[in-house]
Amino acid sequence: MSAKRMALMGGMGFPVTETPGGMPRLKSRLEAIGFEVLLVGWKDRQRVYDFMHAFTGWRGYAGDSLGAGSAGQYPGDAKGEVDFAAGFQPSVYDARSHNKVQTIAANIVRAHCIYDPRWSDTLGLGNAVWETAHGSDTKLMVTQHHGAHPDDWGYSQDLIFNEIVTLTTTPAKRGRNG
Repeated sequence: MSAKRMALMGGMGFPVTETPGGMPRLKSRLEAIGFEVLLVGWKDRQRVYDFMHAFTGWRGYAGDSLGAGSAGQYPGDAKGEVDFAAGFQPSVYDARSHNKVQTIAANIVRAHCIYDPRWSDTLGLGNAVWETAHGSDTKLMVTQHHGAHPDDWGYSQDLIFNEIVTLTTTPAKRGRNG
């Protein structure tokens, strides 16, 4: 059993609308470096909870579109700190978006949101952005990237994958004080 787990959540229409280069490729890449990975749709909150509940190793969440909203919210169901969360183009049409902003769970140590600031690029499907919860000390990085929705492949996926590799292989990077 792995000491690292990652829950990946696809957006609306998952798995039918999922591209092979998106979440399935990220899943394969993570498994190749020793992660246990769950890939589900954005509404599969119970499956994600069951996968992460009582797990004490490195925990991460990532999602695209509506799944990005889930990746920012579902860590709040977990006890204790969650090491990382990533969102690829959160949807402005997600009920969790307010004025193009989604507040993420306060127990996330580090988070990274990639969004497209131009509404016309994604017709709003990818131009919501994450913010930290009031009083949270989550270290949030926000990257603007113009890309077709949900932008979970190529440059954006490499950026998140490389960040995960760094966070899981550099001991000083783990935890809120790192």
